[in-house]
Amino acid sequence: MEKIKYAEYDNIYLEEINNFINESMYKFINRPYKVRQDVANIEEHYIRNGGKFWIAIDTSSNKIVGTIGLEKRDDVGISVCIRHPEDNEF
Repeated sequence: MEKIKYAEYDNIYLEEINNFINESMYKFINRPYKVRQDVANIEEHYIRNGGKFWIAIDTSSNKIVGTIGLEKRDDVGISVCIRHPEDNEF
């Protein structure tokens, strides 16, 4: 059995995603806890604008251990943001 599974964004994970990202950003780069507009509005910011958002879930604990956001920027390209708690840089 795989240790990590990947899934497309589902609104049932929104609160856990927000908590995971805030914890990660505080722990690794000392950014304060706050509402991050892109993460608070994943459906609007990523999905409806032509991007994607995935989560990585630890299958033994069923907790989020990473996120990947693919964001369309105007009509010229995309931006990718990968967050994982074992990474020291975001």
